[in-house]
Amino acid sequence: MNHEELAYIEHVGRFWESFGGSRMAGRILGRLMTCHPAHQSSAQLAEALQASAGSISTQTRTLETIGLIDRITFPGDRSTYFLMREGAWADVLGAKIGGIQVLHDIALAGRSLVGDDRADRVDDLLAVTEFFGIEYPLLMERMKAQMAERAQEGTT
Repeated sequence: MNHEELAYIEHVGRFWESFGGSRMAGRILGRLMTCHPAHQSSAQLAEALQASAGSISTQTRTLETIGLIDRITFPGDRSTYFLMREGAWADVLGAKIGGIQVLHDIALAGRSLVGDDRADRVDDLLAVTEFFGIEYPLLMERMKAQMAERAQEGTT
């Protein structure tokens, strides 16, 4: 692995950490997005990332639960490998629409608790969740169509 790849992996790790995940999970994502071959064993990840086997095990389980990576095996090989799940980013981001709806419901409940004189903070949340509740699904559909088009172009 060269210096640029290491820097990229660290950058992904810091980004992931800034959103509440562990830096190691982000580093694993960075490695799996850039490694060749696309699949890596726990031992390969531990060596490349200079991490403990326990840390790799814990964080790959987390990433697998989130739906970003898959665990695979090969006949005749006792190792387990990890790779980025195809379409993972779109699926993970698409799942966020459920959170927007929950937040919208929370805002509606809050609105029923406060009078008009105290509604500005709740109304702000309502406006944001109404906007994203409408626009986010449309954006995801456009993104999926564009990805399908790109995949089709790659097969022709």
